[in-house]
Amino acid sequence: MRLPRLCALVLAALLGLPALAEDSPASSPEKQADIRKLMDVMGTGNLPRQLAISGSRRMFQALKTTRPETPERAQEVMQRELAQLLAENMDGRGGLNERIAPVYDKHFTHEEIRELLAFYQTSLGRKTLGVMPRVNMESLVATQQWLASLRPEIDRRVTEALRREGLLPQSGTAPGQQNK
Repeated sequence: MRLPRLCALVLAALLGLPALAEDSPASSPEKQADIRKLMDVMGTGNLPRQLAISGSRRMFQALKTTRPETPERAQEVMQRELAQLLAENMDGRGGLNERIAPVYDKHFTHEEIRELLAFYQTSLGRKTLGVMPRVNMESLVATQQWLASLRPEIDRRVTEALRREGLLPQSGTAPGQQNK
C-alpha cells in the first residue's frame, strides 16, 4: 500500500508547500508534463480510493462512538461517497494534483524528474514503489516503540533541565506526567 507516502504528499500540499513553490519561476511545460507522469507512476491516481478507505474508517469510528446503533453498511456508503468526491476534485483548478505538482517542481530539477521516471521503470524502482510504504510504516512503528521506551528518561531529563533553568518548580508534576 502506498498510503503513507501519498498521505505525506497530501499533508505537504495542505500545509502550504505549493504556495511556496508558486513563488519560484514557472517551469517548462515539458517539466510539468514529466512531473504529472511521475505522479502517475508513483500512484497519485490511487490516492482518492486510499484516502477514502482510511478516512471512512475514521469517520465511521467517530460516528459509532456517538451513535452505536449505526450499521456497518454506513462505512461502505461513507467510503463510496468520499472516494467519489475526492476523485472528482483531484484534477482541475485547486485540485490535489495542482497542489502537489509544485512541490515536485520546487524540490527537483527537470533532469532529476526524468531520472526518477527512468528509475521507477526498472525492476528495483517498481519494487521500491511497492515496498517503501511498508518499510516507512514499519520504521515509524519502530521509532514510536523506541521513543516509548525512552519516555521515562525523556521526562526525567527534561524535568531536571527545566528545574535547573528555573522554568519549573523544584517539586510538582513533570512534563509528560499526570497528577496522581
